[in-house]
Amino acid sequence: MIRVGPPVFFYLLPQNRAAVSIVCLPSNASFKHSDPSDGSVWLRVGIDHIPKSSGRLVSFGCDHSSCDILLPEGYPQKQCHFYIHPRTFEILLRDDTADYSTILIASNTAAETRFSLPDGQPRQRVVLEAIKNAHIKMQKALFMIGWAGTRAVAFEAARATSRFSPSVALGSHAADIFENGRIVHRRIRRLGTGSYGKVFLTVNLKTGDHLAVKVFAFAPEVEREGKDLVRQEVDLIKELSHVCLEAPRLLFISGC
Repeated sequence: MIRVGPPVFFYLLPQNRAAVSIVCLPSNASFKHSDPSDGSVWLRVGIDHIPKSSGRLVSFGCDHSSCDILLPEGYPQKQCHFYIHPRTFEILLRDDTADYSTILIASNTAAETRFSLPDGQPRQRVVLEAIKNAHIKMQKALFMIGWAGTRAVAFEAARATSRFSPSVALGSHAADIFENGRIVHRRIRRLGTGSYGKVFLTVNLKTGDHLAVKVFAFAPEVEREGKDLVRQEVDLIKELSHVCLEAPRLLFISGC
């Protein structure tokens, strides 16, 4: 059973011996937690932790000067790190290796591959709480990401502390140059209903930015009777839309 303590962002639950050996390293004692009843151990990343590298939530690697959770000999000096988006407060995982040896396993189904770490630089992804059974693999070590019930409280505390302040995170990550290409995004919630469609809040899975996406839907009779107005609205959205988002298109439905 996980004990109650300072607000926690997430836990890393070891899934194999390589992961357990990392948890049990003396240098990681401040992150290690255990359950005496069954001997299970895990890593805890909470608001009380002071990161060695500004703008990062927690870093992994062999470099004692910059990494918070140290890895055994044979691992890269810098393996990966988590950080908090300075405006949306999404948690992102970034691979710091040259050989792509950090893997985010978001699901057992091929349809969910868009939630895994993509190719290209910087190689990172938003780690969504809604994706169940998410795992992170560092070389041979496999961990499951366990979200804490105090995550919301930890975020509120993070907003008020200089350790995770927007200015610090902006200095570390906001200047990243992302490759052009189709934005891969996921709906967070519905914002409302506008003319001829619904508007959703979505998250860009590559950058952690939040976007408003409008889905147009017209009954055939509406499109016929108000064709000019419909086209005007679609043309306006085209002018305002992000160049990497899917181009506006009409969706005709029946029974509107």
